[in-house]
Amino acid sequence: MTIISATGSVAYIRASVSFPDGFNVSDWAHDSDPFDSPSVVIAEDANNMNGQRVVWSVSNVKPFTIGVIPASPSDKKLRDLLRFNDSSGGKVPLGDIIEMVITFPNGTLMTYLNGSIMSGSPGQSSTSKGQLKSKIYEFSFESATGNA
Repeated sequence: MTIISATGSVAYIRASVSFPDGFNVSDWAHDSDPFDSPSVVIAEDANNMNGQRVVWSVSNVKPFTIGVIPASPSDKKLRDLLRFNDSSGGKVPLGDIIEMVITFPNGTLMTYLNGSIMSGSPGQSSTSKGQLKSKIYEFSFESATGNA
């Protein structure tokens, strides 16, 4: 039997300037995916004029999305990371280089390197039910490795 539970997973995020000692994220969202690593295209193909198939490698960034409970300690750290790297309003962004390690309860590790925070909500939103929406933060990384 293979156990596929993600309960107990923790993300460790280190940002080169704003959080050089890093911080843990474990306040996972309940109304959206807690984290998501979508598939990436690593090759493309086509047929040449004689109908022969050709394939070539392509390099792409590795996107990663984190969803956390609004106003939680994890949200506060991620919101600060977003704010520190935002250039709006004439601010100079810190330009953090981010690394992230996801630890799953079965011992699986995924490491994401040379990343940036790409988007997130600087404020709060609510649902029509009257609860605060989970906060979503999007990252992009150069590489991903692990034993998953």
